Amino acid sequence: MPFQTYRLALDVIQKDRAEKMEAVAHQRKKIADIVARSGGTPNEHRIKELNKHLEYLQVQADINNPRVKYNFDRGISAMVPPGIGGRARSGKGSR
Repeated sequence: MPFQTYRLALDVIQKDRAEKMEAVAHQRKKIADIVARSGGTPNEHRIKELNKHLEYLQVQADINNPRVKYNFDRGISAMVPPGIGGRARSGKGSR
């Protein structure tokens, strides 16, 4: 029974994350459209506010993820993108 409940909770979290990632994609498209329409001189304040909201949406997308919460509670954080993490820390892969 507990395992089934856990699986159900993970399904709900995954659906919620998918909805929020759609909102993130929509926000990115909105920012790109504004920049494209403005002809290279976008309203800086508007873009800053949209980027701030985009950041908020990205955090909200992963806030309920058990792995993210576990890492946060223990002070484990990767401040570099996952694809370059090992190379950035070891100094390898730089030109």
